[in-house]
Amino acid sequence: MRRQLRFLWAAAVDLWIDGVLGALFLFGLLALLGVGAFTLPALGFGALLIVAAGQAARLTGFVERHRAAALLEVTITPEPRRLTRVTGGWAPVAQAFVDLVAPSTWKTLLHHCFSAVAGGLLFWLFGGAVRLVSQLAGDGMLGLQGTLPAIGAALLAVIALGAYVYGVGSLDRIVSPALLGTSRTAVLERRVDQLADARQGAVASAEVDRSRIERDLHDGVQPGLVSVAMTIDLARGKLLADPEGAKALLDAAHAQAKTNITELRRLVRGIHPAVLTDRGLDAALSAVAGQSPVPTSVSVRLPGRLLAEVEAVVYFSVAEALTNVAKHAQAGSASVVVEPIEGGVRAVIRDDGRGGAAIGSGGGLTGMRERVRAAGGTLHIDSSVGGPTIITVEVPCAS
Repeated sequence: MRRQLRFLWAAAVDLWIDGVLGALFLFGLLALLGVGAFTLPALGFGALLIVAAGQAARLTGFVERHRAAALLEVTITPEPRRLTRVTGGWAPVAQAFVDLVAPSTWKTLLHHCFSAVAGGLLFWLFGGAVRLVSQLAGDGMLGLQGTLPAIGAALLAVIALGAYVYGVGSLDRIVSPALLGTSRTAVLERRVDQLADARQGAVASAEVDRSRIERDLHDGVQPGLVSVAMTIDLARGKLLADPEGAKALLDAAHAQAKTNITELRRLVRGIHPAVLTDRGLDAALSAVAGQSPVPTSVSVRLPGRLLAEVEAVVYFSVAEALTNVAKHAQAGSASVVVEPIEGGVRAVIRDDGRGGAAIGSGGGLTGMRERVRAAGGTLHIDSSVGGPTIITVEVPCAS
């Protein structure tokens, strides 16, 4: 019962606001569109008003979504914004026209129409109820003959208004997500696309890692092991005829085996470093920065540990970015900032090098992108020629 009363109160407040904002938004947008269309031949002045109407619709839709979340307790996911393909100085104008013709703009206008009508009817019903009670009570009549009909009429008016508010408020909870947000089907389709993209990223990331490990084993550890085997074979042949020579060969094989063990440990750390598991991102990234020839500052502003998979994505992304800085950027300094964002974590790697970094076919940045895609995240590179280079990695996480 308490929940119903709370919803009734919230719906009443929402409808009162609808009566004002709904009408204001509706007639304001219609005025911009109408005057814009009428003055369109006037040196393009009308085009500016039409563009302003499209942007105003986006703004009012934003306001209405948050109002619905605050009063009606419904979360509305906005439709993805279609982006123009026009580049250069005309891009903002083209984007404004794309926003204007988008279905979301006209659905927002329809929502304002619904809000204005629903709120206006509430004002009309409330005014009619007040007039009815006043007429039944009589002008200044305080006796029983006037007050009883007035009380009865007031109770009926309150019940009628309550039924209207509850019914229209419930309808508004259905209409608002349909007109101000994206449909459930579209949400599911977008989620399927995201999962398919993440799956493709996981496959590509695994292939990149497999190729890297195969290359490191083929170029590093494998020749070392072959050398150890050949040296031991030579020592075995000299064991009786030249014991001292055999001992020297065994010492060399032992040293080579230790080198191979070190190389294997390095490869294992590349798969998943122990310091990341034991001490978390701050310590692991500080260790990576400390090994970089470029002076690098690290700031990890996380309140606690993340999921192991998320920490691994952030760690390897930062490690690859700093490796690229050391190899290609010719930078004097670099910085790493890791901070929480809504629903995830963001890592920003910045250097003051020569810039020009881009994702090509293969290479470290490609592997980084695929690893981030596999986690459902995004990678953005801002690296104009001459620098600086800013790489932003955002990864969603549940904790």
